[in-house]
Amino acid sequence: MQRIAVAAASRSAASRASASLRCSLPTSLERAGRAFSTGAEDNAARERQQGSTAEETSSSSDPWWFSGHSVATLHSAPTGQYFAVDPSAVPEAMAEFYEDAYLKKERLTQPNYGCKAVQREFALTGHQILLHRPAIAKVLDLAQSGRKPQISLEGWTGSGKSVALFSLVAWARANSWITLYVPSAFSMVKGGTFVRREDGLHDMPQGARYILNATLRAHGDALGALRTRDGRRTLREVAAEGAASNDASVVVSAALALKDELLALDDPGVKVLLAVDDYNALYHRTEFGEAIHPLHRRLLRPEELRLAAGYRLLEQPAPRRGLTAAAPTHGAGLPADLAVPLPRRSRVHVPRFDLHEVQALASYYGAADILTCPPDDDAVARGLFLSNGNARELRRHAALLLGPDDALGPSMGYKAKDGVRRRLQRGDEL
Repeated sequence: MQRIAVAAASRSAASRASASLRCSLPTSLERAGRAFSTGAEDNAARERQQGSTAEETSSSSDPWWFSGHSVATLHSAPTGQYFAVDPSAVPEAMAEFYEDAYLKKERLTQPNYGCKAVQREFALTGHQILLHRPAIAKVLDLAQSGRKPQISLEGWTGSGKSVALFSLVAWARANSWITLYVPSAFSMVKGGTFVRREDGLHDMPQGARYILNATLRAHGDALGALRTRDGRRTLREVAAEGAASNDASVVVSAALALKDELLALDDPGVKVLLAVDDYNALYHRTEFGEAIHPLHRRLLRPEELRLAAGYRLLEQPAPRRGLTAAAPTHGAGLPADLAVPLPRRSRVHVPRFDLHEVQALASYYGAADILTCPPDDDAVARGLFLSNGNARELRRHAALLLGPDDALGPSMGYKAKDGVRRRLQRGDEL
């Protein structure tokens, strides 16, 4: 009983320390949230924020792992710390964007072609902040400098490629870039319906409609100020007409035309970003089939889908003023017959988490109540070694990888251990 009392006292102290750390989290996020700039009237404020240093942006009330920056000033934020994101600026990355009213009514599975890594991070923590990493800083530098107008984010599965691409998109939109973002290229090769054309190609309207609706929602006013190369219509009219059409050919043609017009845009005051995640899905296989015999169905190849073939961006010229970015789903090298063609020197490596990044993640998760107590240095090192810096595993198994290493955990399981811990903190008998 004496050992239990001592354990209860130590756990109570750890709980108070965790609560103290958590107190600063909402305050920091609330203050950082006010830094978001969503309209033209906030441009002056954004410029002042961009000119500030990390020391000026952060405050003494912030925990060490939170920089106090919003995504608009991410290019001047320190790496290894978290920054605030406004999810409403990137609606196509969220699962709600793909909800179908009919499927919801019938309680059927909803499609989700958003950025699942970001969705799971936000759902797990309950806060819209992400970790700023050196790989993200490098991508932002390339976007600003224009040294590489086409980039492909390369790295092991779970290293953070999708989050880096999402961060680039969010930063670009917060800084008035016109951004066409496809969070998952699988939206072009699976789900929905397709229509065969007279030329033998096929149109998949649902994936094209996602692109048009998302771009209209994010940049409707900006597109209304830009005209097509022939001067006949605005880009907003091109996108809106395609999104409203019930003709598959019209919808796909509008998505392709919008992409082509943005690539060719040569306005000194407008920067353009075209970003496609799960990029290799445009090369390997589709889930669409064509009946050629009562007992046989031929799977369509991606190049037979006009939309998928048209969004192989890294095979096309780079934007005149801006950047094309893509990220694959795979991590290791592929055989020659499966390799995706890339421009020379376009690869940007996204490494797995290092010790400092795992420490920032562990401290944040402790403050967000995901961990039962703030992890010590041994727990952080153990989490790094066991996960090999895999961000997906660190998020999915945080309680196991970063939790305290005591006898209760291995013997009773972490859920049971948490129950015992709560009972001890309340002073209940075991």
